[in-house]
Amino acid sequence: MSDLSPGLIQRHRQWQADNIFQRKRHKGTPKRELRSLREQITERQQELARHVDGGTSALTDYMQDKLRITDDLLSVVPSLSRKMTLDEFRDPPFEIELALAKSMVGQITRSQARQPAFWFVAMLEWIRSDMLPANLSEALLVGQSRATQQDLLEHQTRNFIRRTGGIDVERGKISVLSDCSVSRAWWRRTIAEDAAHASNGEMDADSAHRILHAHNDEWEGFALDALRRLTVTSHPSLRAAVLCAFPNAKRGDGAANRPKLQATARSLGRLGLTASVQHIPWRELQDLAAKAAR
Repeated sequence: MSDLSPGLIQRHRQWQADNIFQRKRHKGTPKRELRSLREQITERQQELARHVDGGTSALTDYMQDKLRITDDLLSVVPSLSRKMTLDEFRDPPFEIELALAKSMVGQITRSQARQPAFWFVAMLEWIRSDMLPANLSEALLVGQSRATQQDLLEHQTRNFIRRTGGIDVERGKISVLSDCSVSRAWWRRTIAEDAAHASNGEMDADSAHRILHAHNDEWEGFALDALRRLTVTSHPSLRAAVLCAFPNAKRGDGAANRPKLQATARSLGRLGLTASVQHIPWRELQDLAAKAAR
């Protein structure tokens, strides 16, 4: 599948912005205008909810028309390895995520995977080909109770955008790595393979992937720093050293035993500001990570 056109990426971002209420964008707007704007957004949210409730054809036809997505583009989306249940889609267990990610390896480029619009197009095809849970409302539009129906619709719409690729108009680049279970799986696998390759044979990709899967909050913090705060923490050798410091991490160990990926990476990242990570001998880097992880 080739990279998406800039036009489609922009249409997807604009569609997100048009379908959620962002107070920060409307500071100083007169109350009457603000009320009218909120009502228009609520109407769009209701329209989306109706089409999600309408099932596969209603939703895919609606979104294809809204974003001008052709059948030809959908037809070249990579296939998933298996149909996902509702729980698997929300938060895949490790073995499911591993199989899911491996089925996409080599079929998706980093350039594509950075774009929520790419995953949105893929989601439409997977919905169309019956690879996602049958109850689309439960999978995509779920929302916890809110004080008003309007607030609930806002919450549900944001969840829909998150789960179909990421809400980058709100959360920036981190959303595609964290909020959508399928894109998250691809990124974890990609980073795990990079780290395994840089680990001098100390760790295989499956073990690295398991550590990244162990705690979603730690994964997000680990990924977030590499994008925004300490970009040196994205270096494969640094990531490899951090992951090697938590060889037994796995989901279900509880918060007390979760791998301290972010704190350990930050400790090494601060070192990297004055010394190039690539010039630090592997054993030294590994020792530094082990000490930082204690």
